[in-house]
Amino acid sequence: MGVDEIYLGKKQKFITVVSNLESGEPLWFGRERKKETLDEFFQTELSAGQRMRISAACVDMWEPFRMSMEQWAPRCRIVYDKFHITQHANQAIDEVGRSFSARADRGAGWSKASAGCC
Repeated sequence: MGVDEIYLGKKQKFITVVSNLESGEPLWFGRERKKETLDEFFQTELSAGQRMRISAACVDMWEPFRMSMEQWAPRCRIVYDKFHITQHANQAIDEVGRSFSARADRGAGWSKASAGCC
């Protein structure tokens, strides 16, 4: 199972899309990008037995999606998509780079001792 959103613009904002990742087909579309939106999918489209059989779902790091999955499909393993993992890793690398650059600008320089090493 895959859960993602599509940005439609300022007026409508987002729709939520639930997909079958094996076939690549969309299964369901919901208005907005909220926990309640994905809750609606679980409540109206799947039986309790179907929800319990979901073993894994690929989602972005949107907290409301994770919360809904944990509530309605407690056995489901959440897999974060590689785009968002890479985005967060790049942000962390940029932050470290800015920190070292700011220290160099202040004349602090770099050494193992200033980096907290050894």
